[in-house]
Amino acid sequence: MLKIIWKICILGVLVVNINAEEIVSKKNILLESCIGCEEVEVSLNGLINEIVNRNYELSSEKMQVVISEHQVKLEEGIFEPKINLSSSYSRTNIPNNAEQTLSRGYEDEYKDRVRNAEASIGGLIFTGGEWNLGFSDKKNRSNLIEETQDYDAEYSDRITFSFNQPLLRGMGTKMTHAKINIAKINTDISKTEYKNKLMGLVATTIQLYWKLYGTQKLYLSWSDTLKITKKQLTNLEALANYGKIAQTELLEAKSSVYQKETELLGLKSSMKEIQSRLLSLLNLSNISNSKTIFLAKDAPTRTTVPQITSSFEKAVKNLPELKLAELKVETERLKYLYNENQVLPDLKLNTKVYSLGVESTQNNSLYCSLGCEKHISWSVGLNLEIPLYGNDQAQENLAISKIKLSSAELEIKSLHTIIYNLISTKIEQLQTEQQKVDAYHKEVALKSKLLALERQKMELGRAKMRDILEYEDKLITAQRKLYNSVVNAKVAEALLNKATGDLLQKQNIDVSFNNIVNNTDSSEHKASNLKL
Repeated sequence: MLKIIWKICILGVLVVNINAEEIVSKKNILLESCIGCEEVEVSLNGLINEIVNRNYELSSEKMQVVISEHQVKLEEGIFEPKINLSSSYSRTNIPNNAEQTLSRGYEDEYKDRVRNAEASIGGLIFTGGEWNLGFSDKKNRSNLIEETQDYDAEYSDRITFSFNQPLLRGMGTKMTHAKINIAKINTDISKTEYKNKLMGLVATTIQLYWKLYGTQKLYLSWSDTLKITKKQLTNLEALANYGKIAQTELLEAKSSVYQKETELLGLKSSMKEIQSRLLSLLNLSNISNSKTIFLAKDAPTRTTVPQITSSFEKAVKNLPELKLAELKVETERLKYLYNENQVLPDLKLNTKVYSLGVESTQNNSLYCSLGCEKHISWSVGLNLEIPLYGNDQAQENLAISKIKLSSAELEIKSLHTIIYNLISTKIEQLQTEQQKVDAYHKEVALKSKLLALERQKMELGRAKMRDILEYEDKLITAQRKLYNSVVNAKVAEALLNKATGDLLQKQNIDVSFNNIVNNTDSSEHKASNLKL
């Protein structure tokens, strides 16, 4: 009778071992661990696209581009002509002193009523000159006019044109367009910073995705082993009851079950943490997705390790950090040229021409202001302003600008070295991780064979449970190293692509600035509604 029980137990162990993979494949272990949960299969490209469209911080960075574009238009507003309109009416009633009495026809008091209207248009031109064209219309009615003329009101109309042009400081398009050009560079900086932010976000997403993949693979592997161990434990309990095995083997099997359950709890917590970070990147609430389980469905593929020369050439062409440094040099160069001009003396050419018509009727006054050559006046002059002590303020600004420009140029040279070293390191890391993946694949295959042989020995009664558990632990350890290396290899690949500025192109992400306001106001939506 005892021999029959022993054979049944051995057969049970054998059946469990043979069908272990079928059990895992037929039933989703991850869903078993979460009652009422919904499975959402996630592809890497789908996840990246949704995060790019929904991430709040990225959307905020994108809006900075729009702000900088408005800043350019704001600076261009200095060339917009301005119209000035004014109108006034005044009444005067004052006593005359002795001198005024003599000059005002011996009148004891002076009375007048004046209506005045003015209109002008003016602005700035690209050379730095300021122009102004104005017209004024004035009607004056006073007791002095009544006393000295045969009419009681005078009309005076004036047309004036003035033009003031700087000849040294502030002259030329480089000076008038200085702030505009800096604003345009700032727009390029905002776009480059957005691209850099986007690359960092994509790299983080790739890292989290493959961490989720590796953690889930380990979870499934531990779950598989736990199920087998529990089946073996049941059989061992039956054998122990009939005294066929020592109690120590039974206790070791129970200890192994507890150990694997603890490992599963830790892996489950890690998956929750990774999923929580992904939900945050998606701008989704944990509460609304508490019953959602992300399943990484993409399998890792091996990539060809690039050459350092071609990778460095890509980085010089595409890397946002280098582009930002180059834009910084452009900004500092513009500031240096502007401050260099501010050291010059302030010499201006001032010109003015105007015509004035004064008549007893408004039509005649207007006609004279437009066409009476004998009443045309003009003036031309130069105005020079030089600081007494050599313009110390401008000289210091120039010195500071020169230092900043030199520093920015040195930063580019330094960046080339840093980038080359970084790419070299990333290539070595990728090569190392791929080599480790190959080695761990071989180790896992070897450990699997050893475990299978040990289980065959146990079927024949020539191995103990302690030996089985030892080989299981070795296999699990090798699998853990394998999945970690797979994750590290994919992360190293992403970081290498980021270092060469090639990451967005590799992921087919179009860096455009349309649809500036992204879908960020959706924290209550569920992940199952997204195209993951």
